[in-house]
Amino acid sequence: MTEPAPRRSRAWKRLIPWAVFFLVLVLVLPVVSFVRNRARSGEPGAPERPLGAVFDAGRVYSATEVARFRLGPGADGVALNAGEPAIETVLPAPDGGYWLIDRPEHTKGGARVRRLDAGGRIVRTFTTEFASTLFTPAPDGGMWYDVAAGGGKVETFVRVDASGKEVARFELPPALYARNICLAADGAAFAQAEEWLIDPEAKKAVYSSYLVPIADANGRLVDKPLRQGVVLRRRRPVLRAARQHAG
Repeated sequence: MTEPAPRRSRAWKRLIPWAVFFLVLVLVLPVVSFVRNRARSGEPGAPERPLGAVFDAGRVYSATEVARFRLGPGADGVALNAGEPAIETVLPAPDGGYWLIDRPEHTKGGARVRRLDAGGRIVRTFTTEFASTLFTPAPDGGMWYDVAAGGGKVETFVRVDASGKEVARFELPPALYARNICLAADGAAFAQAEEWLIDPEAKKAVYSSYLVPIADANGRLVDKPLRQGVVLRRRRPVLRAARQHAG
C-alpha cells in the first residue's frame, strides 16, 4: 500500500490556478491594454456616426488662409501658455477684417485683442481686463465683451469702439450669468441666459434658454429688465420683446 500524499502538497496544488490568474491579471492585461492604446493613438480611423440627430443647414463651407502667425512672444505671435497656444477666438469684422484674441501671460488674466484688416495685417492692438470673455463683434465695427464675476458680484458688459476705446459699461441684473452676448442690427444688446428648471409634475429637470435686454439701440441701459430673484415671470415677455426687436 502507498502512503497518501502529504496535506501540504495538496494545498500547493490548489493554489496553482490562483497564482496563474494573479500573474495574468498583474502582468498580461496591462501589456495588452498598453498595446491597444498605442494602436488607437496612431492614425485617425473612419469617423463614427453621431449618437444624436445633427442639424444640417445644407451649406457648403470652404477654408481660405487669411494670415499666418508664429507661435511665441511678440506683437506678431500667438501667445503660448504651458507650451500650448493660448488663443481665445478669431471673429469676423463687418469690413471684411478680423479680430484675433489670445491670452499672453502679461495680460494677467485679461486678453490681447488685435484688429486685422482684410489682408491679415495688424492695424491696432489693445488689452482687456481680468476675467474678460464672450467677445462679440458689433455691427458698428466695435466689440462687446463680458467681465465675468463670482462670489455674488454682478457681471458687466463692456462696449468698445473699433480702436479699443471703452464706450460704455452695463451691469447685468444680480444672479444673471450670461452664456452669450447677442447684438441686434441696430446695436441693442441682449444677454442669453440658461438655467435648468425643476418641473414638479413631470418630476424632471427642463432646460430653459432666454434673452434678457441689457442695452437699447441708443446705448442706454434697460431699466430693471428682470426683478432680482424673479426670472421665470419675465421669461415669456423677454422672448416676445426679443422677437419683435429682431423682426
